[in-house]
Amino acid sequence: MKATFKPLGLAAAVAAVTAGYAGVANAQTTVPNNGIGDAALVPYYTVQEGFGTGIHVINTSNRTQVVKFRFRRGSDSLDALDFNIVMSPYDEWTGFMDDTDGTISVRTQDSTCTAPLFEDGRFAMPNIYRSGADEGYIEVIAMGSPEDEDMPLAYFAEHVDKDGVDVPRNCQFVEDNFLDATFGAALSPKDPRGVHTNLASAGLWIADDDDDFATYCDGDLDDDEADLCITEYEDGGDFLKVSWFIRDSAAGLEFGNDAVHLAGFSGDAMMTHQEQGVFSGNLRGFDFPNLNGSSPATSAAPFGIFPPWAPELDKYEEIRDTDVLGVTSIINDWSNNPDLNVGTDWIITIPGQYIMLDQPLYGLTLGNPGGLDTTQPGGIIGGAVDELGEPIVCGSNYAAGGGSVELPVCDHRDLPVVAAFSVFDREENRAAPPPGDRDVVISPSIPGLPPNTTVLRHEVNVVHWGEDVFVSDYDEVDVSALTGLLAPAVSGWAKLNISSRESVTGAPLGKICTWDATYFNPANQTLPGQALYDPNMPMSCADVDPAGRPPMIGFVAWQRSFPANPDGNYGRAIEHSFESGSVNWD
Repeated sequence: MKATFKPLGLAAAVAAVTAGYAGVANAQTTVPNNGIGDAALVPYYTVQEGFGTGIHVINTSNRTQVVKFRFRRGSDSLDALDFNIVMSPYDEWTGFMDDTDGTISVRTQDSTCTAPLFEDGRFAMPNIYRSGADEGYIEVIAMGSPEDEDMPLAYFAEHVDKDGVDVPRNCQFVEDNFLDATFGAALSPKDPRGVHTNLASAGLWIADDDDDFATYCDGDLDDDEADLCITEYEDGGDFLKVSWFIRDSAAGLEFGNDAVHLAGFSGDAMMTHQEQGVFSGNLRGFDFPNLNGSSPATSAAPFGIFPPWAPELDKYEEIRDTDVLGVTSIINDWSNNPDLNVGTDWIITIPGQYIMLDQPLYGLTLGNPGGLDTTQPGGIIGGAVDELGEPIVCGSNYAAGGGSVELPVCDHRDLPVVAAFSVFDREENRAAPPPGDRDVVISPSIPGLPPNTTVLRHEVNVVHWGEDVFVSDYDEVDVSALTGLLAPAVSGWAKLNISSRESVTGAPLGKICTWDATYFNPANQTLPGQALYDPNMPMSCADVDPAGRPPMIGFVAWQRSFPANPDGNYGRAIEHSFESGSVNWD
């Protein structure tokens, strides 16, 4: 769409952009065979004990791609650090996360534009969700592409030769497009730069004798003035390739792989700004897009400046489909050979579980083990635990299923996931405790459940099969008892069967929670037309589709050395194989 914005004024221009738009083109999420998509998940990052994690993002298309890049901590997958990357056609961005100076940081020498701009070549992780964020997983989600490459954001993000070095034209002008922008006839005190809808943003442009922007700019394009110029967005297609590596420089160890790619995740542009977030009452903030889709709110909808917009808020159900990432079993190798210093760790990541939290209530109880005491405002219940001995942060489906919790339920996650290992050596032998010796199980195991049944408690789980590859806060599962039953064998394969908590424990199925975008509080309004939502706005939580399964991704990491070369350290990573059929506990 090419609209002539200058005669209309900025507010009317963006209204024209979105006029008549009542919904999005629904796309169906799939796992592509070609390893390229519009979203990608890195199963694991770590900065523990000298490890660091590198990421490569490639834009394989001839279009500018706006990308949300987000690190989620391993305990509950809350957003520990995020920013936007604006990739020009055929661009590649690289970064590396470590904590070499005591601060978890993403470092880069890449010139690709970001919002916010990189300071001194790094982003330091904020403190709000820093605890537990030494490990986690990464989301990379395409937010949209300019409709034409001659639109302002694409123009300024494009790499050009400057003194013999190819760098973007002007990353500051690119960043201007990611402010919290609200505007209208009476909003002159408010800076109208930034993201106005999922489909349009406005940024500064200073005339440079290039009249190509005349149809996109509000102003006279005077050489002495800064003008506001509109960029319109649409779905950018499935064109991202993401890969990762984990490195221990001191030990001389490095391995990596492709990320898990999703195609058809977005049916339309999902632009959001990079200021504030949902707990400030701003539903168009940095929290979106996430694995459930776009922001649940557009700009000043309560005042009718923009027409209704139907966001895509069902993507996590698609991800849970057994044809996508929903699984019933995980299969991979294991090895535990002390003579060759071989150790293997299974990484099992259950992404997107934050979408199953009632976040306002969960946020109130963070840091208060035992959760809220509803009889005493602001009080806590000290020492309350669930059936697994875990501190109760707030009521959960799992705890409620046991009938021992009288707290508001805010934790609707699949966690803890109930799992059972079947472990084999390479000669068809299966680990099984001798008759009458049923205490030989993997740990932690749940009394009353089938032998060798355990739980995966976190979004990110590390299962050790021998000498540790990773030092992890999320490594509660010990399988040494089972592998010992296969001695003298020191290697083989295993299958981890996943069962729902409902089928095994009687706990209810989980729920998916979404913000109530209609909960507008006029008392918060400071400028006419400003869409300010109450920071205490509620979330609505609805039952998950019982046909879906918890989504799982991950890999096995190998580490070894050789007696003839004890200083040599070798590593590799092999993706898990998955099944989505019925669970077999035999």
